[in-house]
Amino acid sequence: MSDPVQDILQTADTFLTSGNITDAKRKYLEVLRIQPTHPVPLHHLGLCCYRTGDTTEARNLIYQSVMHQPNNATGYDHLGVVLVAMDDVETAEACFANAIKIQPSYIGAYHNLGALLISQKQYAKALEVLGKTPRKPEGDCKTQKLLGQAHLNLGDPNQALTHLEQALMQNSADPDVLSDIAVALGQQSRHGEALKFHSLAIARKPGENRHWQLFYNCLKTLTPNAPTSANVESRLQHLIRSETFVPLDLVQTVIAAAEHDPKILDILKRWVKPDSTDVSDPFADMVALGNCTSLMMLMAATPIDNLAIEKILTRCRREIMTSVVSLDESILPFTTALALQCFNNEYAYALSEDEKQGIIQLENRLAKTGAEGLTPVR
Repeated sequence: MSDPVQDILQTADTFLTSGNITDAKRKYLEVLRIQPTHPVPLHHLGLCCYRTGDTTEARNLIYQSVMHQPNNATGYDHLGVVLVAMDDVETAEACFANAIKIQPSYIGAYHNLGALLISQKQYAKALEVLGKTPRKPEGDCKTQKLLGQAHLNLGDPNQALTHLEQALMQNSADPDVLSDIAVALGQQSRHGEALKFHSLAIARKPGENRHWQLFYNCLKTLTPNAPTSANVESRLQHLIRSETFVPLDLVQTVIAAAEHDPKILDILKRWVKPDSTDVSDPFADMVALGNCTSLMMLMAATPIDNLAIEKILTRCRREIMTSVVSLDESILPFTTALALQCFNNEYAYALSEDEKQGIIQLENRLAKTGAEGLTPVR
């Protein structure tokens, strides 16, 4: 015969795992009405409260849980996480240490304690803790990442890179690792290499965040002659003009920066599917793209080695070549850059039959206009 309390707990845990916090709380409370001191529902109800932002109640519940089950390393670790959110650093540190003492193989507690010590600028102590972390495949990436951060903050970029590169091999998409590698490279005055990693970081985690600020700081270092108040777009234009980099090496950087402009990002997302129905005014979109000067400069200078951009440009060209609408001068920055991009790519974009007919019609119009001695008009 099954235990009704265990059945309810299992249901509650299923709700919690699936993110259904409301029903999970309801079920944990149901168990606590039967067994008010049961450590598991106290602990897990505390996790529910933490997820909904009620850190005070979360702390109280998880504290009660570990009082009733003092050998629960996970409970102390989770209590520490809640206390960090409440800025009770000293007590949180003690909780993480207690979790490690109870269960020396519990990797998560080492990570949480190490991260806390790094946030408190206790880098040497963090290295001591992280150096004792059990080496297991499932936790090694985080261990290497934190070791790298501690060494980086101690001003040891060589040792930092040793650990961060190991973390990168295990998770190449982690924006924090990418940014930290970039910072370490910058400390070694390898600013060109740093820019590549900063570009990857902002592509992985867009937004006005730490990664964007570090990216901007790197650009400032690389563009000392730009006005002090110059923004990212202006500095990218300075960088392209400076010829410090081969233009092809700036493709990822310029595209990643362009995608931080909400209007550009919206256009790219709508156009990336060849037959998207979300493009109601293609020429207005092309005019907007043309206003991203750094991207236009790069299109004019080098092949864009990016499949998504190639698809978008192919479709743009098709829209232009098959259109019967007269285009005004506002689209010239884009169409000029697109023409040069076709040349740079050695006309690798495949022509559709409609485009071929459009070209024939255009040639006929130009020939007729020339024969009549008139100025060509598109």
